[in-house]
Amino acid sequence: MSIGISLLFIEKRVEAVRLCAALTEPFATGSVPGHEADLLKDYKLISDRLKNSLEELKESDRLLSTDKSIEAGEVRNGKQRVQTIVQEIARCAQDFAAQVRFFQAMNPASAAGAVPFLKLFEEIDRGTRDLIGEDTSPAEGEELAPAETDSPPDNDPMLM
Repeated sequence: MSIGISLLFIEKRVEAVRLCAALTEPFATGSVPGHEADLLKDYKLISDRLKNSLEELKESDRLLSTDKSIEAGEVRNGKQRVQTIVQEIARCAQDFAAQVRFFQAMNPASAAGAVPFLKLFEEIDRGTRDLIGEDTSPAEGEELAPAETDSPPDNDPMLM
């Protein structure tokens, strides 16, 4: 199977996980009554799917870096898609970690049962850092593109 199709399947699974957040949130916040055991089972299923997607994505990224039979354009496109998908996985993991924290705050009696899932989502979020790489954005208050101060003076060709 081509790398593009593999990435498409991973992307759609991550998209499905993101949609699950909308389904579990009303139960986690308590705005809709539900069974805590069912919610915890959902968190288990979601964390497993998200973790598997991240592992497959890491394998695809490794394949893009090592397989010389893949064309350069497909490698470039694949790397961009990997970056997009890994950011989506990180966002999902962060959303679910926040949801679990809210669930723990709203249900102190069941808070201990949700701790393993909170740790799983945080672990998944940390696992995305390998693929995201270092943050190259400018620091707070820093210029986005500092002006060049050592460039030669502009010469207008019409005046020469």
